[in-house]
Amino acid sequence: MVMRKLLIIALLVIFSCETEEDKDTSAPSVLITYPGNQATLTETTTVRADATDDTDVSNVIFLIDGVEIFTDTESPYEYEWDVCVLGTGTHTVLVKATDSAGNQGQSELYTFTLDASYDCASVCGGDNLLDNCDVCDADTTNDCTQDCNGEFGGSATLDNCNDCVGG
Repeated sequence: MVMRKLLIIALLVIFSCETEEDKDTSAPSVLITYPGNQATLTETTTVRADATDDTDVSNVIFLIDGVEIFTDTESPYEYEWDVCVLGTGTHTVLVKATDSAGNQGQSELYTFTLDASYDCASVCGGDNLLDNCDVCDADTTNDCTQDCNGEFGGSATLDNCNDCVGG
C-alpha cells in the first residue's frame, strides 16, 4: 500500500504540467512616468507609474521615503500625493510591482523637492487668501476695505465736511 502511494506521487511529479522551464522567474519592470525626477512639487500631484510583465502585474506599491503608502491593483497605476502633508524639503518616491508568481521589480528612486502649503480653504497649493474681513477666496476684487475709522469692513464714511461718520 505504501509502495502504491509513493508510485502515484512519483508519477504526479513526473507528469506535472509545469516544469522548471515553465516557471515565471521574470520580475516586472517599473517606471515612474510622472512627475519627472528632481521636480519641485507645490501642490497635490498624481504620481504615475508604468508596470509591465511577461505574464501579469498583481499590484503596484508606492513608497514615500521608504514607507509603503498606497497599493494599486489596476492600470493605470497612480497615487494622488498630498505633498502638503510633508510641507517642504526633499523626499523620495519608489514604486514596486509584483506579478502573480511573486516576482518583484522596482523603479529607480526619484527625488523631489517639496515647497507646498495649504491655503485658507485647506487646498494644497491653492491660491485662496484670507482677507482682513476673514473672507477666504482668490478674488481680490471683493476684499474688504478699511473705513475712515480704520475698521476693516466697517461702514463709517466721510461726510461733505470730510468728517468720519457712522459705523
